[in-house]
Amino acid sequence: MKTTIARLILASAVVVSGSVSKAQYLIGASSGGVLFELRSRPSDGHASASFDPGPGPFWTASVFYREQHFDHTNLGLELIYTRKEFEVSYSDGGLAGSYGTEGYVELDLLHLAIIPQVNLGASKRAVVRFGLMQGILLRGRISGREWYHVGGTNYDRTFEKERTEDFGGDLRLFFGFGFEVAMGERARVLFDPYFTPAITSLLKQEPRSKGMEWGLRISLALRMPGTTIAEWMLRITPAGEPGY
Repeated sequence: MKTTIARLILASAVVVSGSVSKAQYLIGASSGGVLFELRSRPSDGHASASFDPGPGPFWTASVFYREQHFDHTNLGLELIYTRKEFEVSYSDGGLAGSYGTEGYVELDLLHLAIIPQVNLGASKRAVVRFGLMQGILLRGRISGREWYHVGGTNYDRTFEKERTEDFGGDLRLFFGFGFEVAMGERARVLFDPYFTPAITSLLKQEPRSKGMEWGLRISLALRMPGTTIAEWMLRITPAGEPGY
């Protein structure tokens, strides 16, 4: 029954998307630059944080699958790598003592993104793109110092490119455009400006963080004929399930 409901939702999407063109999709890879901003979230206690992004832009790259099956709205899937570097200082404490960390952070992040796109014309050469990105931290390093003062105990040490557990992948919204230029019968060059505000925090310690990034990736892609994921899902007939 659940599968039937899922198929009905997909069928409704086909109606919303409008007419169907010949099944085809783009597969490709992109590279570009990204700028970002990080700020501290409000704290209910004594926690504080400050961020200063390093000189950018920083490198970003992706591999993607983008359908061109429906005339209006199509599915897009993307695996996105982003590099972030920034100065940071964060601390917490109270009457019993305090502790903190400051230094230079280097993060390598990977986001899995579901990004539907809406065609801006019949040619499908310009689209609006929107969706969600769920990230994981591939590698995190920090160089700097950490300290704490508790009672009569004072501790302070410096370190260089140590692994950090205080940062992780974040969940982000995605908004952008896509512009396609044909380079022959199948080859395409794409220009993808985008903006991604964060929903969850990159900093896992209080007071946590909020931020946004914006960038531009340039892609090389191939236009492929064949059954798309959306079309394949609509064709699935679950074994042993009665028809309706």
